[in-house]
Amino acid sequence: MYTIQFGDTVAEIDGDIINLTPHDVVLVREDGTTWVISPEKVSARMIPAEQENMGYINGFPVSKSPEYIGFVGLPEPTEENARNLYIVSVIVGTAMQNTDYPLRNRLIGPDTGASAVRINGNIMGVRGFVMY
Repeated sequence: MYTIQFGDTVAEIDGDIINLTPHDVVLVREDGTTWVISPEKVSARMIPAEQENMGYINGFPVSKSPEYIGFVGLPEPTEENARNLYIVSVIVGTAMQNTDYPLRNRLIGPDTGASAVRINGNIMGVRGFVMY
C-alpha cells in the first residue's frame, strides 16, 4: 500500500513500490530518516546490440554509443501489476517513454538531481522520485 498526492488529490493505492534497479534506493526524508527500497532478484535493463569499436584513446577502446534492441526484467502488463510502481534506472525510464509498453506510466526513478544527498560528490540518497 502506498499513498500518491498530486496537488489536492490524495489516493491510497493497494499496490507495491518495486525496485527493478540492481542497487538499494535510499530515500532521505527532511528529518534525516531513511526508507530503503531493496532491489528485486531481477533488474530491468536494456539489451544492447553489438557495440562498434571506433578506435583507442591511450590504449583504451572507444566504442560507438550502443543501440538497444530490447528490454528484459520489466513486469508483464497484468491487472495486479498495474497497481504497482516500478523503480527503474534513468536509461530504462527514458527509453520507455516513447514505447507502447502498457505499464510505462507506472515507471519511476530516483531523483538524482540537485536535491539528492551527496557526500564527496557521491549520491548517498535521494529526496524523491521522477516519473517517466
